[in-house]
Amino acid sequence: MDPGAAAALFGEVVDWMSVERIFYRARQFWHTLTGKLSRRHWEEVRSALAPDPLTLFTEMSDPEQTHGFRVYRRLKAKGYQDPDLLAAALLHDVGKNRSPLTVWGRAWIVIASSIFHQDTKPDTSPVMGEDRHPMSVAKHHPAWGAEMALQRGASSTTAWLIRNHERQDFEGIEDTSRLRMLKALIKADDMC
Repeated sequence: MDPGAAAALFGEVVDWMSVERIFYRARQFWHTLTGKLSRRHWEEVRSALAPDPLTLFTEMSDPEQTHGFRVYRRLKAKGYQDPDLLAAALLHDVGKNRSPLTVWGRAWIVIASSIFHQDTKPDTSPVMGEDRHPMSVAKHHPAWGAEMALQRGASSTTAWLIRNHERQDFEGIEDTSRLRMLKALIKADDMC
């Protein structure tokens, strides 16, 4: 195959992957907007979270609760039972409460990260102020959520998982137990 044809084929594959990811994100976005937890689901959440972290979960928007519950359920279906991991699944997006996103803000994050490959990698440094721009919320919500979870009595492992749930690399993580849980959380989050 000549180099020009190979480059064209590669471009088509990359374009298809972007289109496929956009449809995946659109489906995820739709499910998040239209879902609401049932009474039975709430019973399950209550059994998974201690009272203070449960209060934090109740303060989340319906879409964030529904998404967190889907991540939690996916992990349970894969056999994960660790209470810190399951609590992190439910609370991983709680940092978005600090600067709630509108429907259009959520859409912007999906579009910018899928089409423009906008940098949404989390910034794990301490955040002094609050910025309501959707890309800033996408970038800072893991750190905000970890702080909020610790303040409400979540374990240090749960907070660490929340802080790192959008990591792109695993360099420097030496705790193999935490690393295994983090990879499971990231995979479940990406699937939900």
